[in-house]
Amino acid sequence: MQVRSASYQHMQERQRDEITKSVHDFYTAYPYPLLASPFSRFHRSFVKRLVKLWGFDPHNLRGLRLLDAGCGTGEKSVYLASMGAEVTAIDICERQLAYAKRLAEKHSLDIEFKRADILQMALNKRFDGIMCLGVLHHTPDAWEGFAKLCSHLTENGRILLGLYNTYSRVHYRILRTAVRGLHGNDPKEIMRFINTSPLALPLRTASEHTLYDRYAVPYESYHTLGEVRRRFAENDMVIDAISPSTLMNNDLLTQLYWLARGKSFFIVAGHKE
Repeated sequence: MQVRSASYQHMQERQRDEITKSVHDFYTAYPYPLLASPFSRFHRSFVKRLVKLWGFDPHNLRGLRLLDAGCGTGEKSVYLASMGAEVTAIDICERQLAYAKRLAEKHSLDIEFKRADILQMALNKRFDGIMCLGVLHHTPDAWEGFAKLCSHLTENGRILLGLYNTYSRVHYRILRTAVRGLHGNDPKEIMRFINTSPLALPLRTASEHTLYDRYAVPYESYHTLGEVRRRFAENDMVIDAISPSTLMNNDLLTQLYWLARGKSFFIVAGHKE
């Protein structure tokens, strides 16, 4: 029995390592989001809405110590720093961090960049706010990562968490499965099909970087509102806001409503008790 248990644990660890490596290698090859500018009208408006949902003043972040967990190419980190925050930005991918560092240098902003795996990070500091959008669902265990993030919050610290929804993501899940069934798991082959095949024309509804992230990422997980509520409670976190908006205070109806509206990604803001 002990031998079987040890073998199963080893298999789980190997699977976790394979997921982490495949996601790392993907974003090394295809950095994301690679926006034209962190100060475009669209991006400024987007980040201000995020900051307001987070529970902070979207016009002044001075005195706040913030963590951008899974910063990608650094656009949000740079904008937060430009608003006066003391920003630490982490990512598992060295190439994405290189883009982010160059962006910060270009705009003469002082940001602390670190290579770190969220599931293993130990930053030896606590933060007034942690932003983690579209990241944990690409890790082997989203809720292990969530607990790690919560442990890095100050008392009353705030978190902004973005995840794929189990219900409203279903159409992309079906499309991902179909594309991979036809073309395997090689991102190059998947994107060659997306970009060139007449059959894929209906899928070309976003920028190329977004299409890579939507269809070619090797691993993603999906989560329900009920699951999020349980995990927040387990980590002594209180939910303050959910976006898109909820419907009739009913999680199932809300998620079906998101599905009907094509909202596959949801954001939850909360604070530490």
